[in-house]
Amino acid sequence: MATHTFVTRTIESGMSLLTISKLVGTSVRELEKTYAHVLDKFMKVELEGLRKHLKNSKIIAFPKVKHEAKSIL
Repeated sequence: MATHTFVTRTIESGMSLLTISKLVGTSVRELEKTYAHVLDKFMKVELEGLRKHLKNSKIIAFPKVKHEAKSIL
């Protein structure tokens, strides 16, 4: 359980999957499979932050993106 919590929190903090994989001794691919739900949630938060930034800077409009995790296996 401690490893799952650690990985979840580090993903949410923005640490790269490569770094996390080296810290916990697994592959990036395994992290992607196991933590897809966390990655999707984090990506939505990141995209919303980018959307707000672009809106405030009035550079361009940012389209809404619908993303679903899909297994590549």
